[in-house]
Amino acid sequence: MSGEGLAMQNLLNSIISEKALHPLRVVVYGVEGVGKTAFRAAAPKPVFITTEDGAAHLGVSRFPMADSWNAVLQAVEALLSSEHDYQTLVIDSADWAERLAQAAVCQENHHSSIEGMGYGRGYTFVAEKFSQLLQGLSRLGSQKKMHCIFTAHTQIRTFNDPLSESYDMYQLKLQKQVAGLLKEWCDCLLFANFKTLVRDSDGRKQCVSYGERLLHTEHRSGFDAKNRFDLPETLPLDFKALYQPYQTYFS
Repeated sequence: MSGEGLAMQNLLNSIISEKALHPLRVVVYGVEGVGKTAFRAAAPKPVFITTEDGAAHLGVSRFPMADSWNAVLQAVEALLSSEHDYQTLVIDSADWAERLAQAAVCQENHHSSIEGMGYGRGYTFVAEKFSQLLQGLSRLGSQKKMHCIFTAHTQIRTFNDPLSESYDMYQLKLQKQVAGLLKEWCDCLLFANFKTLVRDSDGRKQCVSYGERLLHTEHRSGFDAKNRFDLPETLPLDFKALYQPYQTYFS
């Protein structure tokens, strides 16, 4: 067999079919007060990069609050280059981190606002910075075996469905390019909300909340969600409820 033929045979022999276990990459977003930050604090040995003051009351390990985009990147690099026993990195939150990236782009390009750069150029530069961050987080997963979790706020936007009428839905409170990058990168995009039911009361529709907190794992017309681990359609807003089926998926 020629050298080229042997190389091709070796390449075929290298094909694998087993599931490749890798640390979790999760984005959790949802309505205000539902308990997103507490959910992340229950992950294995977490350390937080905070871009807003949402985790101080939990007493979790955290870097000093990031007041610049470089501070976010430096915290990731510290975890990559140093010995530590942290198992999960939580970035709280993605949308406030995006603000830091926008400020960095404005400073680098000598503009007072991201819109002032024209033709969406500023947002493209922001997406490039976020892509670099996601590459660093992927390295944390492969080199340090760390889970990575983003928290994010939500906004209601109109979705123009080409196959039906337009409708409003909960989406990530992020610029579209950054939201797209984050959704592609993550294994699970989870929407957190209170369990609600709509019932008739004297001929009028009434929305009733029962206080139960749920994670939605699959896309629906009212919200964006996905998962790669065959999760149930809904889970309790409890990290163990996510972590156990994740481990089972690779067993």
